[in-house]
Amino acid sequence: MKAPPFAAVLLYALALCAAGPAMAADAFPAKPIKFVIPYPPGGTSDTLGRVVADGMARRLSQSVIVENRPGSGTVIGADHLAKSAPDGYTVLLTSPGVAINAALRTDLPYDTRRDIEHISTVAQLPMAIFASAGSRYGTVEDIVAAARKAPREISYGTAGTGSTGHLTMTLMEHLAGVELLHVPFQGSAPSVNAAAGNHVMMAVDTVYLGKPMVDAGKLKAIVVFDDQRSPLLPDTPTAQESGLPKLVSTAWYAIAVKRGTPAAINQKINAAINATLAEPKVAQTFREMGLQIIADSPSQADAHFAGELQKMQDAVKLSGVSAP
Repeated sequence: MKAPPFAAVLLYALALCAAGPAMAADAFPAKPIKFVIPYPPGGTSDTLGRVVADGMARRLSQSVIVENRPGSGTVIGADHLAKSAPDGYTVLLTSPGVAINAALRTDLPYDTRRDIEHISTVAQLPMAIFASAGSRYGTVEDIVAAARKAPREISYGTAGTGSTGHLTMTLMEHLAGVELLHVPFQGSAPSVNAAAGNHVMMAVDTVYLGKPMVDAGKLKAIVVFDDQRSPLLPDTPTAQESGLPKLVSTAWYAIAVKRGTPAAINQKINAAINATLAEPKVAQTFREMGLQIIADSPSQADAHFAGELQKMQDAVKLSGVSAP
C-alpha cells in the first residue's frame, strides 16, 4: 500500500496542532484542580476562597482541592502558581498584596505580569478611615484642616508599612496636599484597636473590620474610599462626597492562572466562578461580609489587576517606602 503523500501527512499534523488547545479545553477539567490560597486558614480571604472553590467544583463537576500556602506576604503562594503548568489545573486567589509585592519588591522569584494572568475579579471590600467615637475629627475636611496647621502630627494606624491602608493614605496625602504621621502595626486588629483607645488618631482598614466597633460605639467611620456608599456603613460619605473624587481603594479578591493558559480554559473557569457568584446563598454570604461582587470577564480581570498594580506603583513612589 502506498504511503500517503508527505504534504497530506504534514497537513494532518498541522490540523492536530491547531485543534490541540480546543480539544484540551473541551476535556477540561479531566483531573482535580488545585486552588491555592496564599493565607492561613480562617479570615476573609480563606472564607471567600473556599466558597469560590466549592462553587467551581459543583459547576465544573470536578474536585477542587484548596491548599493554603501562606508566607512572605503572598509570595509563597504566588510563586507556586508562577512555577505551575499553563493548563488551568492550578489557580490562585489574589488580593492587593500581590500587586503591592510587585510594586515594592525587586527580589520576587517570579515576574508578576509575565507569569500570572488574572481571569476573574470576584469581589471587593472598600477601605475606610475610622476614629475613636469621641474624636474631634468627623470629616475628611477636619483631618485636612488639622494637618495643614500641624504637618506630620495627625497620626493614623495601618496593618503595616506598605499595606493597602498605608498606600491609600499616601495617595490621600498627595491629593489633599498634606502630611500625616503613619504608625504601622503588626496587623489590622491592633491598628483599629489603637484608634478605639486613642493611641492613634485614626486607623485605616476595611469597612468589614471596623463595622463591629462602630456598632459598639467605640469607633466612628469618617470616609469610605469608594465611589458608592457601603451597605455596611450607609451613613458614611464616600471619597467623592468628601472632596477626594480620584481616590478609590478596595481590598479586592481575584482568581489567577499561569499566564499562557488557553483562553478557552480561562473562560470555562471564569464562567464557573460567575455562576457561583450569582447563586443567592453565595451572594447573601458575601453581602454579610460586606463584599461587593464583581464577576467580570477574563480580559476585564487582567486589566483591573494592571490598573491596581499601576496605582500601587504610584503610591510606592509617593511614599518613599522600600522593601525591607
